[in-house]
Amino acid sequence: MVVGLVAFGLYGYLSQPGTIKTSYYEADASGKLKLVDRPSVNNPKPLVPLARLKPEPSIILEHADLLQLQVAQSAKLDALAKTWQERKREFQRQMGQEQKTAQPAAGSRISLSNLNVSLSEYSRLSVEYDLERQELWSRSLAVLDASQRQRIEKYLAGGSL
Repeated sequence: MVVGLVAFGLYGYLSQPGTIKTSYYEADASGKLKLVDRPSVNNPKPLVPLARLKPEPSIILEHADLLQLQVAQSAKLDALAKTWQERKREFQRQMGQEQKTAQPAAGSRISLSNLNVSLSEYSRLSVEYDLERQELWSRSLAVLDASQRQRIEKYLAGGSL
């Protein structure tokens, strides 16, 4: 019986599948495929930060020195940034309430119609939020002169100031 167990264990060990050999091909400089040991890792272009995709007045103020903002420009932008921060907090509070409304209490269920109403209200607030952010961004750009506006737009497109 011991011999049988040893034989069974040895058979099980020896019959295990080996590692799978994968072949990788990559194009060389001339475009011809060539066999390589492992694929090379492409370094993808870094993602653009959300702040650049959805700009707010504070971005301009963060670069006030590089944009050479005048005192009057800084004051107007500061007022716009404060207005936006207040509106943003209010939008976030309202959207948070809508999220809580959409979540049922422990052990209870929410009706489909109540869920639809809550989600539609959240969607409306989200659109309103983005429209107001865009409006304040446009007003912020209007404070800048043409050269400053061009520099900040170049920065937002991924360049440097």
